[in-house]
Amino acid sequence: MRKNLYVFASLLLITFSHSQIINFPDINFKTQLLSAQPGNGTAFYNGTSIKIDSNNNNEIEVSEALMVHTLDLFNSGISDLTGLEYFTNLQQLNCAYNSISTLNLSPFPNLVGFNAHNNSIAQLTVSNLNNLTNFTCNNNAMTSLIVSNLPSLHTLHCGQNLLTQLDVSSLPNLRNLHCNDNQISALDLSNQSLLRLINCYNNLLVTLNLKNTSSELANSVDFSNNSTLRYVCGDDFQVLMLQDKITQYGYSNCYVNALCSYIPTESFATLQGAIQFDEANDGCDASDLAYPDLSIAFSNGTTATTIYCSTNGQLNYAVQNGTYTLQPQLANPSYFTITPTSVSVNFPSQGSSFTQNFCVTPNGVHPDLKIQFINLNGYNTVLPGFTRTYKIIYTNQGNQTQSGIVTLNYNDNIMDFVNATPAISSQSANALHWSFTDLKPFESRIILVDLQLNTPMSSPPVNEGDLITYTTTIQTPAIDDTPTDNTFTLNLTASFIELGTPEVAAIDKRIVVYPNPTTSNLSIAIPATMQVESIKIYNSLGQLIRQLTSNETLLTLDVSTLPVGMYSIVFQTNYGVLDRKFMKK
Repeated sequence: MRKNLYVFASLLLITFSHSQIINFPDINFKTQLLSAQPGNGTAFYNGTSIKIDSNNNNEIEVSEALMVHTLDLFNSGISDLTGLEYFTNLQQLNCAYNSISTLNLSPFPNLVGFNAHNNSIAQLTVSNLNNLTNFTCNNNAMTSLIVSNLPSLHTLHCGQNLLTQLDVSSLPNLRNLHCNDNQISALDLSNQSLLRLINCYNNLLVTLNLKNTSSELANSVDFSNNSTLRYVCGDDFQVLMLQDKITQYGYSNCYVNALCSYIPTESFATLQGAIQFDEANDGCDASDLAYPDLSIAFSNGTTATTIYCSTNGQLNYAVQNGTYTLQPQLANPSYFTITPTSVSVNFPSQGSSFTQNFCVTPNGVHPDLKIQFINLNGYNTVLPGFTRTYKIIYTNQGNQTQSGIVTLNYNDNIMDFVNATPAISSQSANALHWSFTDLKPFESRIILVDLQLNTPMSSPPVNEGDLITYTTTIQTPAIDDTPTDNTFTLNLTASFIELGTPEVAAIDKRIVVYPNPTTSNLSIAIPATMQVESIKIYNSLGQLIRQLTSNETLLTLDVSTLPVGMYSIVFQTNYGVLDRKFMKK
């Protein structure tokens, strides 16, 4: 009997707890919950819009709260979220544009997305939410934000607050960070290898650490309007791009290197110099070619890194006090020699700067050309009946200036030549030819060519699954050291679903570039379902002039400084390579 009474009491307690009416001190909060109806988007269960007050008693019971997976409280005049803690199955919560000052997210272990934009929250701790992927709390009054043990979080918006510090070290999957318009003085993003986008502008940064992050990150980090910034540390391959940003932002007392050692009381010194190629072997002077992209092994005895010199052959590297060793590393030492082979320098004994030039000379005679053919419009498919643009890149990777002919062989029966930049020198059956002269060592040139493929109704037809072959060759009178890369063959498959994805035809049309033509700003609208890995802008010569990454669906680019002309924008996406053209007036 006693056992039966216990079971009965337990069942009664469970029934009571689930039918318990929740108290909501904030009448606006309760009103918003009671307004939830199928179709109005306030509440969802398993993706279906629902009415929360299912028994129509103008109250919200615990059992009804447990049925809510998504809750939209946007702009509802709410200042107190007491009672929300009973909605323990929440996966999505939007409480943006209210007057909420305190918030506790710990009752929601299944939370995936959260938006508290434009409230009055002063402090917030978010931790141990394993499923949380998107977190937005920008435009509040936060002086403290603690985010920890959030293994799935990939996007964090915490801009427009009063934060003086931010620790993201326990967010292993962070990809997008927006912490702009705060008062952060030091931001350490080292070892965040998945980061693709950082907005940390309008802060009080003194140091910024980007070591061991994505190779593309230097192009997609914005740390402008941080006039207090003194030191940026990045990976060796990021230093040149970060230095360009420092120059772009107009910072006169900010330095970047890959050593990740900064002593505020010490000034910086500059290692500088020119790297030149002495083709005539008569001593380097101002008339000689620049030797591009030299790598220099660099060490202070404790930390070793690599200095990458610029494409125009300039060494410029900032360091603080210490003794440093520089050892140039030639990409092909069998073709070239360099002097000096090693340099040691000490600061502060050398003053505020030290100039060291390097002279590269031919090592024997090595003619060596290379050619590539690239489909700019897709990976391995081509659409019958459409004109597509292809890029030919030919490079002198030897140590002798050369002249010769580039040839593109294609099946003239199933495709038509439309246009080429630069113009062809001659045309024969199934072949286009371009003559070139004085291709210097290290020099690359680009040809853009438009070809239109036949349709299934043409004669002869191009049908689904047909193999389309393009072969490019480069020839000179010299005997090439590595003749295998003087020919490049690209095989594409004709497909009516270009790039092999049924959605691409529709999605491609939804990438909108406007205004076009433009004189200053260019806007790019990208579908939310599309993941863009990189965006590259080429001029009419096929030269890459800008590269960036972004996960935003609407971008605005400043193209005011570009010369007048036609440009191509190439999007590397999860659907393949898509392209758009725009004109700069």
